[in-house]
Amino acid sequence: MAKKNQNHIAVLFIDIDRFKSVNDTLGHTVGDQLLQDIAKRLTFNLQKPNTVARFGGDEFIVILPDEDNLHRLENYVLSILKHLETPYNLNGHKVFASASIGVSVYPYDGDDTETLLRKADNAMHKAKEKGRNNVQFFTMEMDIEAQRRQELEQDLHKAIAKKQLSLNYQPIIDAQTGMIVSAEALVRWKHPKKGFISPDDFIPLAEEVGIITSIGEWVLREACKTASHWTAEAGSIPSVSVNLSSIQFQKQDIPTLVKNVLLETGLPARRLTLEITESLLVNDDHNTLKQLQQIRSLGVGLSIDDFGTGYSSLSYLKKFPVSTLKIDRSFITGLPKNTEDKALVSAIMGIARSLSLSVVAEGVETQEQADLLTKEGCQRFQGYLFSKPLPRLEFETLLQRQEKKINVL
Repeated sequence: MAKKNQNHIAVLFIDIDRFKSVNDTLGHTVGDQLLQDIAKRLTFNLQKPNTVARFGGDEFIVILPDEDNLHRLENYVLSILKHLETPYNLNGHKVFASASIGVSVYPYDGDDTETLLRKADNAMHKAKEKGRNNVQFFTMEMDIEAQRRQELEQDLHKAIAKKQLSLNYQPIIDAQTGMIVSAEALVRWKHPKKGFISPDDFIPLAEEVGIITSIGEWVLREACKTASHWTAEAGSIPSVSVNLSSIQFQKQDIPTLVKNVLLETGLPARRLTLEITESLLVNDDHNTLKQLQQIRSLGVGLSIDDFGTGYSSLSYLKKFPVSTLKIDRSFITGLPKNTEDKALVSAIMGIARSLSLSVVAEGVETQEQADLLTKEGCQRFQGYLFSKPLPRLEFETLLQRQEKKINVL
């Protein structure tokens, strides 16, 4: 009928943001009730003829007929976002929700259901990339981006199988002695045709498609195996830091994995630090807390990466057994001139001192920054002032030079 009359039809692909955290923290009963209430709001409270269908676990499709005014359509979809943001009272809990919405329009974006759904889905993923809780209308560029992502996903599977991934190591320096005391293991991917692919491109993709667990396990094992040889090859015996994704904690038994890897590689637990993000801690998930406590009981360090960029509540610092804060580079770049950055760094150092946490400053690029951070009491530095991330052999050469200097002294 729409084709015959050339009516405009809008297809909305709605994904509920961070719905899994509701299930994980409040239980599936509350999660199911939330989805029911969202469906009711979409169906009965929107003051406009529409068709609503649940498409997946936390996804909905809304069909809006006779939409020939795109500006009015955009305002209407934004009103849906606002409507969904109103808190939900569920089983005694006040639950907040938001959504990412992608929109395609017939006949501009396609003339069949499958095409319109696919393009609305592409637009929804773009909304998530833009930070969630927003609306994106389909554009041709999104089709090109979706194709690129699909090719990248296929290539990433091949990269794992063909061992195209490697690790670089960026030195972490003792502020007082200037010696390398640790190194952060950073995964790199050299594509056979496209060259080096940025981790900013392939790590989020790996998380989305579920292969971050394979990559993360390989990184952990490879970094520990490499670091175990530093004992024999360099007298300074630095430790190694490895990043873990929050998805790994959801899908894997991390304490058992770490314990097995340490046994396999022979690396002492005290020489391993696991770097986690604030987002892992903010949900106050019992399973996460239990895993982190088990990791610390092994003697492994826990560091909060990019500290200060995530969540305003600091209550998790006293609940979770972290040992180190890594100040995000965004607070270091403006030093020493930016007074706000100086104040923030000073505040972070005060928090760390009061909780007996060590501090690593990321992104240190000038001696002036290093001097100011030293005055503030920062114990360790990481950044291009000292070294860029290095392939294993280059990093070990740097360690050997350091050892020779020690022997001469």
